Amino acid sequence: MMNEKYFKVNDGSEKEIAPESLNSNFEQMASDVSCPICLNIVYPEPMRCITCCKMFCKRCLTEWKKSNATDCPFYKHPLKEVTLDNLTKNLLNNIRLKCFYTSQGCYKEVLYGDYIIHINSCEYSKWKCKGCNLQASKNAIITHVEKCAHFYKNCQHCHKSILKEQIEVHEINCDFRLITCNYCQQSISKINLVFHNNICEEKNIECKHCGLKFLRKNSKNHSIEICVAELKRVFNETSNDKDRIIKNFQDSNKYLSNQLESNETKSNDKDRTIRNLQDSNKNLHNQLESNKTISNDKDRTIRNLQDSNKNLTNQLETNRAALIEKDRIIKSFQDSNKHLSNQLETIRAAFNDKDRIIKNLQDSNKHFSNQLETSKKSGKINPYKITLKRRRP
Repeated sequence: MMNEKYFKVNDGSEKEIAPESLNSNFEQMASDVSCPICLNIVYPEPMRCITCCKMFCKRCLTEWKKSNATDCPFYKHPLKEVTLDNLTKNLLNNIRLKCFYTSQGCYKEVLYGDYIIHINSCEYSKWKCKGCNLQASKNAIITHVEKCAHFYKNCQHCHKSILKEQIEVHEINCDFRLITCNYCQQSISKINLVFHNNICEEKNIECKHCGLKFLRKNSKNHSIEICVAELKRVFNETSNDKDRIIKNFQDSNKYLSNQLESNETKSNDKDRTIRNLQDSNKNLHNQLESNKTISNDKDRTIRNLQDSNKNLTNQLETNRAALIEKDRIIKSFQDSNKHLSNQLETIRAAFNDKDRIIKNLQDSNKHFSNQLETSKKSGKINPYKITLKRRRP
């Protein structure tokens, strides 16, 4: 009933958590648990991008996608959001946060998972009366609505303060409402009506001896002679009815005997049904025990899978670091390969120059050999005194 009289003021406490709310022991995690869009702690439904592993508020991602954006707000790659895995949820739920109403005097620190429960029950939170629009703390509002004139009205019979929506029913059932006596037509309060019926002079009463009915105010006229005469009349009528009563009893006895036989047959059927149900119950109990065993095995399998998932997550992180290191080594090899390629080109150019020089020397040597042969034939030059000069390339 109370939640129909007051409501919590929408002050943003249920929509966002500022980074300053983090406990001092968790301040170094602010960048990891903050939404890159609103820059607040991810809340109340955190999501995660598969590619960059960054966490976002579900509300912020919804607004982001409404602007026809398909890329991740943190890195420029296609956005693929998923809900948090259980390990990340557990880590997030163990973060301690300062209350939103710290400035109003609440210095409690609560777990992330219990934050919304604390905010809705915090004695320093702001609540508003639906009747008079008064704003105050929750405890003050609860006390206020019990007396607020917009909710209560005084009963016209007992003058008690009653809820407006209950006043009509209360006035009908109020103990002090005036009711007209069915016998004397006097107006009597409801609480005194039973007592009045026991003394009302206009009410018919019955003699406990002869059963004759008369008004209570005429009870003095009912003498012993009248009572005895009435008893005789009743006795005579009763004697005439004895045979009829006996016959009725005999018929009734026969009917009851038949009913008894029928009930015995039904009872035997019920006994057989009970035995069948007991056997069925026993089988169901055995099946239940079997299901419990299967359930325990499944629980154990789930725990093993959770441990395996945790190990695979650790291996994934290790492999990710190894891949980064391999990328760095590959880049280093690529740079070294490029440098060696440049050196190879230089060496090839040098070899080409040397081949050209060797060819020139061979041509020069052939030329001088021809000249030497010519000189030998002409006899002008002594072949043993010729000095060959090396021709420059």
